Amino acid sequence: MKKENKKYPMLNILDNKGHRIKHSHQRITKGFADCDTFNIDTYLSQLIPAMLKDFKENKHSYPVFYKEDGETMLPEEESCKKWNEILDRMIFLWNELDNELCSKKNPYEEEFMKAFEKYNETYGFLGEGLMSEEEKKKAENTSSVKVHFMNEVPEYKEIHDKYMKEQKKIEEYQVQCKDEAFDLMKQYFYDLWD
Repeated sequence: MKKENKKYPMLNILDNKGHRIKHSHQRITKGFADCDTFNIDTYLSQLIPAMLKDFKENKHSYPVFYKEDGETMLPEEESCKKWNEILDRMIFLWNELDNELCSKKNPYEEEFMKAFEKYNETYGFLGEGLMSEEEKKKAENTSSVKVHFMNEVPEYKEIHDKYMKEQKKIEEYQVQCKDEAFDLMKQYFYDLWD
C-alpha cells in the first residue's frame, strides 16, 4: 500500500489508475511524465539515488584511479572499492535531499503540527479569524485577503520560531548536500556508464 503524501496532499488526489497509466505512457514516449515536472527537484532527488543504487549493484566495471603520484594506477581491488565509496556517497547525498529520507529531522515537527492544526481550527487556514474589521471590508471590496500566520498569535509564536529555526538549519544542510552531490556528479559524470 502506498504511503499517503502529507507534505504534498494534492499528489494523493492525482494518484489513481488513470493518471498512472497516462504517466506511464508519457514516460515511454517522452522519457518523463507531466507529474514529474510538478516538482523536478523532488522527482530527481528520488530518481537519481535509485538509479545510482541500481547502477552500483549491477555494475561490471569501474573507472581507473591513480595513486597520489598521478601516474601509478591503483590496484583493481582498490579502484573498485574507491568507486563504491564514491557511489555510496552520491547515493547518500541525493537521499538527503528527499525530505522523507533526510537524516536531519526537525525535533519540533510534531509539536508544531499539533499547534498548526489547533491554530487552523481556531483562526482558519489563512488566519481569517485574526482579520480586523478594516481588513474584512477591504477583502469584500477588493477580493484581496490579508493572510495571518500563527506566529502572530503569542500562544503559537514560540513553537513557530523554534520550528522555523530548525527548518532553516535543515535547509542549509540540504543545500550543502546538494552542492556536494552536484560536485561529485560533475566530477564523475562521464564515469556513470558500465
